[in-house]
Amino acid sequence: MKTWQALCLAVGLYGALFIATAEEQDTKSKGPLLLHQCKDDHVLEEKYRNDVSAFPADCRYYCNRSSDATEIWYGYYEEYTPCTNSTDVFDEKQQIKHGICITSGVSGQTTWKCDLTQPSKIELESC
Repeated sequence: MKTWQALCLAVGLYGALFIATAEEQDTKSKGPLLLHQCKDDHVLEEKYRNDVSAFPADCRYYCNRSSDATEIWYGYYEEYTPCTNSTDVFDEKQQIKHGICITSGVSGQTTWKCDLTQPSKIELESC
């Protein structure tokens, strides 16, 4: 009986470790693992909504800049859609920086991340 319990415990621990590891690896719904320059999400308080300097230097992008928005995240609202009021929209090769909306394969939660590895798909437009 004790061998069976030990085996169940080992399987349970392995499963928990697998899930914890998988949650750290967010993927696009249609693509490979993303490598992020920005490691964290951030919600701006209302008083900082129009203050570009409040955003991290590598991720000065707005997702939702509408006047009735309750939350404004840095990142992009949709895949490959540039949306920024920052002057820092180009990388060192003068390519437009793009972010992406990603969904965790484990938790199903959608978050916005800056992903500077994505290629340019469309030209810069105003929001």
